[in-house]
Amino acid sequence: MRSLIAANYETYRDLRTSARENHLVRLVGSALVSIFFAVFFNIATNSGIIVTALAVLTGFIFAALCSDHSLVDARLPVPKDELQVAEIVRLGHLATNFQSRSAYFIFLAICTIGLLVLISTAALPEQDRLIPASTFAFLDSYSLNECLPTFFRTLRVFLASFAAFMSLECVYTFYRLSETTLAIVYARRIYLRSERL
Repeated sequence: MRSLIAANYETYRDLRTSARENHLVRLVGSALVSIFFAVFFNIATNSGIIVTALAVLTGFIFAALCSDHSLVDARLPVPKDELQVAEIVRLGHLATNFQSRSAYFIFLAICTIGLLVLISTAALPEQDRLIPASTFAFLDSYSLNECLPTFFRTLRVFLASFAAFMSLECVYTFYRLSETTLAIVYARRIYLRSERL
């Protein structure tokens, strides 16, 4: 997972300077929005909407992976001059970006969907009394029985925050992936146009 994250963020570079883009503000903002949604909205109840959206976006990614445009230099004529060689190199960089971002997105979407299913099922129930008092009678521990519901509610909020954060990260990655796909289409068009001249 670490290598997927590293490979994905390595693709976020300024085209002119090749400097890495800073994502700290976006990530902190996403985390704060995620916590807000987890605390004030019931993500478990609305997880079906998020799962559906992620499934649709994942379908778009698979469609792009299977298209001719993802095979960046497929059916392109052999380069004849330095300009075309530079375009082939650029297409190679775009192909690497596309592959890294696609792998990251698909992994993230699958993990998010799994987490949302966990949150929305009875695996983490929301009742005030998760475990009957008689269960812990042998411990004679009133505080343990009172703390467990709070613990599970806190765990639900944490997992819901994480799921919301991963959903926002999926949306951002999909946006950047779309940007890459359009850049590939445009670069192929430029290359083919120069071939006709």
